[in-house]
Amino acid sequence: MGAFTFDELLVRRMLDGDREALGALYDINAAAAYALALSMCGSPRAAQEAVTRTFLDLWEGRGALKPAGESFSFYVYSVLRRHCRTLRTGSESGQAKGTFGERDYGDLLSDLPGQEREALTLVFLRGYDEYEASEAIGTTPAGVRALVRRGLERLSEPVAGEADAR
Repeated sequence: MGAFTFDELLVRRMLDGDREALGALYDINAAAAYALALSMCGSPRAAQEAVTRTFLDLWEGRGALKPAGESFSFYVYSVLRRHCRTLRTGSESGQAKGTFGERDYGDLLSDLPGQEREALTLVFLRGYDEYEASEAIGTTPAGVRALVRRGLERLSEPVAGEADAR
């Protein structure tokens, strides 16, 4: 058995019900989560609410979490994104927890290459973790992370251009 990273050890402790481990994970990750939430939510109050909800979900859903460090970051980002969207739109829209409406993003995703579109759909719209998505796509978890990263980069290109035009 190999050595664990500090985050992996904290996640393992949290999985065993250790609230102090959750606090440590919050201390380590909250500033980055807040900065990301602020960019997605647009207001400091909504960003803080999204971060709070994310870490509450992390605690309440700890039984479904895998104790791998990369999976933890991916999970936090996915949950944070869901909460930011909910706070921005003011509606859960009757969808299952952890999912977005695919029809809302169909046009946006339609221009992406097939595997990038599928990876983004599975991870952000259907709530799959990187391991579940890798099995569905037929690649590795690292492959899913790369597909998601490239897809997000492609999706951000028009947004950056629009921001420059303002």
